Amino acid sequence: MPTGALRILLMEDDPGLARLCQKALERAGHVVDHAADGEQGLAMCETGTYDLLAVDQNMPVYNGIEVIRRLASRGPLPPIVMITGSGNEQIAVEAMKLGAYDYLVKDVDGGYLALLPTVIERALRRRSEDERMRLASAVLENTSEAILVTDVQGTITAANPAFTATTGYAADEVIGKNPRLLQSGRHDAEFYKKMWAALTETGAWQGEIWDRRKNGEPYPAMFAISAVKDPSGQPINYVAMFVDITAHKRAEDRFRYLATHDPLTGLPNRDLFQDRLTQALALAARERRTLVVMLLDLDGFKPVNDSLGHMAGDLVLKGVAERLTECMRDCDTVARLGGDEFTILLPEVANLDGVALCAQRALDAVSEPFAFKGHECRVTASIGIALYPSDGKSHESLVANADAAMYCAKKKKNSYAFFSLPRPSSA
Repeated sequence: MPTGALRILLMEDDPGLARLCQKALERAGHVVDHAADGEQGLAMCETGTYDLLAVDQNMPVYNGIEVIRRLASRGPLPPIVMITGSGNEQIAVEAMKLGAYDYLVKDVDGGYLALLPTVIERALRRRSEDERMRLASAVLENTSEAILVTDVQGTITAANPAFTATTGYAADEVIGKNPRLLQSGRHDAEFYKKMWAALTETGAWQGEIWDRRKNGEPYPAMFAISAVKDPSGQPINYVAMFVDITAHKRAEDRFRYLATHDPLTGLPNRDLFQDRLTQALALAARERRTLVVMLLDLDGFKPVNDSLGHMAGDLVLKGVAERLTECMRDCDTVARLGGDEFTILLPEVANLDGVALCAQRALDAVSEPFAFKGHECRVTASIGIALYPSDGKSHESLVANADAAMYCAKKKKNSYAFFSLPRPSSA
């Protein structure tokens, strides 16, 4: 069969007309089989595959309408062109309702024969358009991405099930309305103005939008909006595809949190402490004020871990973190550097007596017992204290000198020591 040729089954009981129809279609480049009546035509449909059926209405055994009904009972219909006699337009309408794609009315002069190839091509184009529409509908219904379609005025014309699952709005609740009903209020008018400017200029826009579900809950979504244009290039619709990225945002937030916080205690980690100390040093230098770095190490923590296990050790570490946070000011930073070592940043201090009082509060808080499965866990702490600018002007020098002071305090245990003041004597 030639490339691009169609295989057509012609059902026509008039042998002369059948030959004329065959010649007309063969001149158009198609391959034509002939059935002399509806019964033979149905049998040939069972044994062969045809791109299109041209069916005459007035045939013996089964007429054209009955042929279409019987074919429809077997499964999806192939493209069908109904051929009727003059005055039988109502039959053609009935055939179209049953699934025929087009019809042709015989005229007494036989002029319809010249039209037959054109009508067949038109029927096939319509079939192709219907298939595209079915495919588009299937994509719309089954894609996991939410889809919203509007006209050029911004009125919603369609929404898919994924849209309903994401927003809580059924399609019939939004069709005929403006997408503004989804707005969360987190974007200003300028945001939407720029978005529409991009759509007008380029026919597409993509980015993140915060919208609001039907229940009022705001959520972030990643959007891709495109213009659908007619053959002249004018937009006739806008299609927005979007996905809810709430889980992605939460994961991002969690990753950012873990990058700067200790996962066990929730305290700032070493990196975040260094960042805050660097900022505090810059501010202290500019305003010529004193800040304090305390380094705290637990005494007696290893026996807790060894005797009661790591669960008890974790409970103590979390408890120490909570107690230290509670006895500090909001402007202070309590951080866990690792193991049983903590640090405290006091960005504003009035005098050394206040620093000593703060250190003593920390010691008292840590020394209170912790309960674990009927056991009492007791630890104490040793604290080393370094002051800016007298004990150092850099991050490294202050931490190093606080560490040195802390090791002096450990000789006594459950005590604190200033780097630049007399050290506690050995126990």
